[in-house]
Amino acid sequence: MATKVKSYDAVAEVRKVRDRLAEEMADMTPEEKIVFIRREAEEARQERAERRRQRQR
Repeated sequence: MATKVKSYDAVAEVRKVRDRLAEEMADMTPEEKIVFIRREAEEARQERAERRRQRQR
């Protein structure tokens, strides 16, 4: 059985994102972290909605 060469490493990508977020949130209070997470989530929802609208065109 032939081995497949990965062109995208999802685990490495998740680690990069997790490390970046941990660094950004390191000095935040719990309240600031909640605001930050909610803002990031809202931006992600808007980006997904925009991509959906573009695909429907």
